[in-house]
Amino acid sequence: MLPSENKYNHRKTENAKTKILIVDDQPSNLRFLSDVLNQKGYSVKRAISGELALKYAIASPPDLILLDIMMPEINGYEVCRKLKENYQTKDVPVIFLSVLDQVSEKVKAFRVGGTDYITKPFQVEEVLARIENQLTIKNLQKQLQTQNQHLQETQSLIASILNSSLDGITALASVRDSQGNIIDFKYILLNKAAEKIKHCPGDYLVGKYLLKEFPGHQESGLFEAYVKVVETGETLNIKIYYNHENIQSWLQITAVKLADGLAITFRDITSEKQAQEALRESEERFRAIFEQAAVGMTQVSLTGQFLRVNKQFCQISGYPEPELLQLCWQDWTLAEEIPRCLNYINQLLAGKIHNYSGEKRLIRKDGQIKWVNISTSLVRDCQGNPQYFIGIIEDISQRKEIEEALQKSQRWLQAITDANPNLLYIYTLPEISSIYTNAEVVRILGYTPEELQHLQSKDWLNLIHPDDRQMMRERFTKLETIKDGEAIDFEYRIRHKNNQWRWLFSREIVFSRTPDGKPEQILGAATDISDRKTTEAALKQSEARFQKLADNVPGIIYEIIQNPDGTFNLTYISSACREIYELEPEQIQNNLELACNKIHPDDRKIHDQTIQLCTQTLEPWRWEGRIVTSSGIKWIEAAAKPESHPNGDIIWHGLMFDITDRKLSSSKLRESQKRLSFFVQQTPVAIIEWNKNFEIVAWNPAAEAIFGYQAEEIKNLNAIELLVPPEQRENVSDFLEKLMQEGSEKTNINENLTKDGKRIICQWYNTVLVDNHSQVIGGAAMAIDITERQQSEAALRESAERSKAIAKAIERIRQTLNLETIFKATTSELRQVLNCDRVAIYRFNPDWSGEFVAESVTSNSVSLITSNQGKPDMMTNSLESDRCVIKTWDTPEDIIKDTYLQDTQGGAYTRGASYLAVADIYQANFPQCYINLLEQFQAKAYLTVPIFRGNKLWGLLANYQSSSPRQWQEAEIDIVVQIGTQLAVALQQAELLEQTQRQSLELRKAKEAADAANKAKSQFLAKMSHELRTPLNAILGFSQLLARSPSLSLEQQEYIEIINRSGEHLLDLINDILSMAKIEAGKVTLNENPFNLHELLNSIEELLRLKANAKGLRLLFEIAPQVPQYIQTDESKLRQVLLNLLGNAIKFTHTGIVKLQVLLDETETTHHSSSTPQTKIVFIVQDTGPGIAPNELSYLFQPFVQTQTGRQTGQGTGLGLPISQQFIKLMGGDITVCSQLSQGTTFTFHIFAHVVSHLEQNTISSTKQIIGLEPNQPIYRILIVEDLKENRQLVVKLLTPLGFEIREAENGQQAITLWENWHPHLIWMDMQMPIMDGYEATKYIKSQSQGHDTVIIALTASAFQEQQSDILKAGCDDFLPKPFREEMLLEKMAKHLGLRYLYQADSSSTTAIHPLPAKIINPNHLRIMPKEWLTKLHKAALAINDQEVTQLIQKIPATQSELIQGLVELVDNFRMDIIIELSRECPDE
Repeated sequence: MLPSENKYNHRKTENAKTKILIVDDQPSNLRFLSDVLNQKGYSVKRAISGELALKYAIASPPDLILLDIMMPEINGYEVCRKLKENYQTKDVPVIFLSVLDQVSEKVKAFRVGGTDYITKPFQVEEVLARIENQLTIKNLQKQLQTQNQHLQETQSLIASILNSSLDGITALASVRDSQGNIIDFKYILLNKAAEKIKHCPGDYLVGKYLLKEFPGHQESGLFEAYVKVVETGETLNIKIYYNHENIQSWLQITAVKLADGLAITFRDITSEKQAQEALRESEERFRAIFEQAAVGMTQVSLTGQFLRVNKQFCQISGYPEPELLQLCWQDWTLAEEIPRCLNYINQLLAGKIHNYSGEKRLIRKDGQIKWVNISTSLVRDCQGNPQYFIGIIEDISQRKEIEEALQKSQRWLQAITDANPNLLYIYTLPEISSIYTNAEVVRILGYTPEELQHLQSKDWLNLIHPDDRQMMRERFTKLETIKDGEAIDFEYRIRHKNNQWRWLFSREIVFSRTPDGKPEQILGAATDISDRKTTEAALKQSEARFQKLADNVPGIIYEIIQNPDGTFNLTYISSACREIYELEPEQIQNNLELACNKIHPDDRKIHDQTIQLCTQTLEPWRWEGRIVTSSGIKWIEAAAKPESHPNGDIIWHGLMFDITDRKLSSSKLRESQKRLSFFVQQTPVAIIEWNKNFEIVAWNPAAEAIFGYQAEEIKNLNAIELLVPPEQRENVSDFLEKLMQEGSEKTNINENLTKDGKRIICQWYNTVLVDNHSQVIGGAAMAIDITERQQSEAALRESAERSKAIAKAIERIRQTLNLETIFKATTSELRQVLNCDRVAIYRFNPDWSGEFVAESVTSNSVSLITSNQGKPDMMTNSLESDRCVIKTWDTPEDIIKDTYLQDTQGGAYTRGASYLAVADIYQANFPQCYINLLEQFQAKAYLTVPIFRGNKLWGLLANYQSSSPRQWQEAEIDIVVQIGTQLAVALQQAELLEQTQRQSLELRKAKEAADAANKAKSQFLAKMSHELRTPLNAILGFSQLLARSPSLSLEQQEYIEIINRSGEHLLDLINDILSMAKIEAGKVTLNENPFNLHELLNSIEELLRLKANAKGLRLLFEIAPQVPQYIQTDESKLRQVLLNLLGNAIKFTHTGIVKLQVLLDETETTHHSSSTPQTKIVFIVQDTGPGIAPNELSYLFQPFVQTQTGRQTGQGTGLGLPISQQFIKLMGGDITVCSQLSQGTTFTFHIFAHVVSHLEQNTISSTKQIIGLEPNQPIYRILIVEDLKENRQLVVKLLTPLGFEIREAENGQQAITLWENWHPHLIWMDMQMPIMDGYEATKYIKSQSQGHDTVIIALTASAFQEQQSDILKAGCDDFLPKPFREEMLLEKMAKHLGLRYLYQADSSSTTAIHPLPAKIINPNHLRIMPKEWLTKLHKAALAINDQEVTQLIQKIPATQSELIQGLVELVDNFRMDIIIELSRECPDE
């Protein structure tokens, strides 16, 4: 074997160890890449979705991943991001494979963790090279990682050893000068213990110099010692106290030479030194304490003999030290206490107790008995063996005597407290723990003192009544702050032992305090007040009953005490005072004068007198009078009985009632009269009464106000002479005489005179007055001043006339859009309405200069728009100063200009003024130059308003008065403002008209440009269609030829099918783009033809069934029985719509069903003039896919727009739905969609079609392969005219085996020559060729007499309708668009030549390329297999191991052929995800 082969096989063996995962949603891509990599020996796994890839990669991480980007559900970017987030797959290199070639996509790929990016379509060598490169990089990274890990482990071991040492370890390198002498050391290593001793982190010290950081080494001599170690090699071992650089420690240092440096080990022995010193000091302190202690101390042997005693011990015992050292402790202990002491000693020796203390009596040397408190402990050695006893005694004889005296005192105090009838107690704060309680507690509460002493704080609170507990807590808080001698009194309820509540009154003081002054013990005394509380409750109940009675009495009940000094005290008053006096009872009780002050002033005197009288006589008191409250005056009736009291007081018990209603009923009549008088006095209408002689009798204030006369002035004066103007008196007199004669009521309006001689207009309402005998005694009248109303009505009439004039002017404005006509009419009408001398319109130029463009003037006024030729200095002569803003009439057009407005840029009008009214130009403070200009206008007064065009000042509407100054009225101003507004509207409308005309011209030009662009686009698309379809024709044609070959292997057949399917997909895309272009150009037409609808639906179902089964989907077609079988509409367009909708449903649905329902809507079946009825057919396409987001539904039918789900798949152009919508509209219908995310989508559309009763079958069978012509037919001559050799070759290869005689031509000229010499039966004519194209050749042949018998079929790559029309006009009998299918070409020939074909037998027609539809599998189908098999299948699918899955499928019994075929189909289509779900959900698992 050659070396190269050895090398290749070695590499292939190495590659077999490398696992590569390919992730792509296109099975053809998976097959192609896996075949390439398998040939190179790689172990390949294939995943058809991102989710399946993640499951496998995480479960069994591959060495490298080839990852497509545009996939459904989870795209490649998201897959890569999740892989990099997982610790198991974060280091796996990812190479992206995608059709996306934008830089932004590549950047995004690298940002999510990709290591490389390859753009489709790619070269195999490039993919293999990049894979090997990434695998090499990964192997190098692994090696480096292994080496780094080993190094880290070694370093970690050394660091662990150093850092685990309790001794400080450092390594120093020598620093030498030029002569080689050591001048310093440099730190190269320190462990943790060394950092701690030196109080400095090692990271800081490494690389630093010893003497610079720790100069104390020089002073302490350590530096010289270290130098000696390095120079001599001797080991240094010393103990030294180092007191430098904040280090104060005893150190034990060992230094050894290490290369040209040394290693130092040092230990901090400061604690050891300190411990030794502390022991010494402790012994000295113990000796001093022992000798100087204020208590007796002794050391006693285990046998009881005194070994050592101090002075205080000798003093307590009365023995000198030498004598005591001869005695045992039993020698001075009372005999009865020795057993108890021995018991404690035995317990000490046994280790049951560590020490004991107690009081005992001792016998002094002088025989005196002493009370002592003794504490004894046992001292043991390190092994725990007893050594001796230490005893401490304290003389407590004096304390015992005091305690005895105290006990006697307490017994005396107890006797006193037991005799006290109150409850005495002492307790502590803050624990609230009882210290003492006397015996009275048994009688009051039923508890013994002992029971109370065991109560805790919470138990005490539980004895307190719930309503009083908060008060008790507040009392405890207050006790913490009270002073000595200060007492707290309170009442509360406490539970008796028999569960009854008792009321206690307590008083407490501080009994003792803590050293810091806080209360510690509280002393209290309590008295049982339960009986008093019961009595108080009964009294309150009685008072409540009385109060209830008082509240229900319809009046006030009260009690008043009159003191001997005459003062009054109100002791009680019922609540009725709120209604009568409108005061609260407490207000009156606190201040009786509040009630007394409400007495009416007219009644107060009688009130006080009657009380004084009854005080003297003690007779019952009664009084009736008024009180004044905020709600008004009330009548009160009061009664009381005064009673004398022995102490001199007089007690008044009384009642008081409100009698206002009774009083009011008797005074209604008087009130009515008062109201009438009030009305007369207060009304704003003048009321006058006169007698029969017209002499004024009554005259109200309103009459005084209107006519100016006071009532006193006009008494008995004649009303007619006083109030009526002389010229009207006779008429008014006759009117009133007639009124009094007729005795009726009449109204009249006339002028009247006021006192100041002013004339006013009044409206009079007159009536006669009669006496009790119905005799007229005079008359009365009411007069209203209507002067202003009359004036307003006159102004209103005038305003109406002006409004009419305005409306007329506005109507004139709106009758035309010609500005010259509008201006002329407006100035004329407005001058007539205002009756002024001149109305002009002034227009501003862009530089704020301007000119008068229209005017209307009186006959005696000078026109501002007249010829001024020969007067160029007209304005100059009118100027008095060179500084004037008006320089000249500077226009050659003889138009006067207002340069004042130019200089001020429009004047006040640009600042928002709505008008400018000048009554007198000489009083307006204008510059003299401007006055000179106005005088040229003959103006004495003027009124101008701005004219706006939009929001820009266009000009002014000016009105001039020339004869005299004029005060412009508000109504006149309003008229001019309105006219100015209408002029502004007219300007905008005129401008709009001009703009519309201009836009119309622009639109016409834009349309011409758009038509040219559309024509260019159509030409471009036609050219592109031809250029794309021509090579595609060869690709699809030759793939069909190859598919016939029986020598192809199954794998080669699969490749041919992939080529054919990809070509068909490309053709669909081209057709979609061309269809959309036709739709946009409005050139799509409906090509109706009769066809079998049911057969169409069956063929679509058969076509899509394999694709649905491959995805594990159920494809359902439900056709209602009423749906007609034969209809007439555009079959091709209906087929394309259904394939689009169902294809999308299958593409985007991953689990569940895709269903088509076809229904007949009989309610909308219509009949036209033709005999065939038109029927509405409804199609419903449902799926269980991911659904469409609500915000995407609005642009679902827009061209080139895809949903988020569509963009994720990376497939399609976004034209399918827009084209479908337009096709459906052509067929008379419409399409709607409804969708829910994660639920699915439903498309519903309908069409209108004619029902056909039968259908002639004249098409050839497309299900069987044609193998030749039937016998007894002539040999047909077929001429193929095509400039491309490969296209000619394709048709030749298709037709020659069938028995046709074939000739070829490369252009139209050759075709004519062959036709003339050979006379073919049929010509396949390409239309676009060099030298002579198919159009010219066809026209020539068809123009010849023999050419009528020759069938010419255009074989063209042109797809536009107008091009096909041109083809037929040129003389072609039919056309076949490229690329074509074999059966379509043969069908065209059969149609025109009447051919009959032979077909391949049924047994040989089925090939491996089109297997039977696979079975839809569910988990129950797998129940036939054992659990172990299911487990293996599940694991193999998770590992994407198709070989193992295939081996497991082979173990299924042969009788389950449908199950085997279904599983094989899933494996072939890489649907391991479905197999995973089936095996996971199987009931047997």
